[in-house]
Amino acid sequence: MLEEKINTDLITALKAKDVLKTSVLRLIKASIENKKIINHGEIDDDQILLVIKTELKQANETLDSLEKNDRDTQEQSAKIAVIKSYLPKQMEKNELEEIIASAIKSTNAQGISDMGKVIGQVMLQVKGQADGSVVSKIVKEKLS
Repeated sequence: MLEEKINTDLITALKAKDVLKTSVLRLIKASIENKKIINHGEIDDDQILLVIKTELKQANETLDSLEKNDRDTQEQSAKIAVIKSYLPKQMEKNELEEIIASAIKSTNAQGISDMGKVIGQVMLQVKGQADGSVVSKIVKEKLS
């Protein structure tokens, strides 16, 4: 379903002559095709989301590199916005903190040594709506 949306949006971007969106969608589509080759066939939406997250991570690394070298970041920021539009909406920090607090209670976490149990439970609940590094940071703050 997500792959169909990407293909449809690619055709729309081509017709609208939107060069930036076309290039980003082609990049995502190529990564999806590579993943299909690795998996010997079809992939589901969860795997496609992982591919898109990988592309987002690479785009963010490129943006950081451009910023460090005092280069123009406007185009890269626009690419990141296009990539993010295909990911699920991210949870607000306060929403995430509530889920983490309930996970800490349910796992009876006492300290940093229980961090893995808490993060595991939280990541199952948020299912792609929160970045793992953000979850880890908040859990660490709460358990310290």
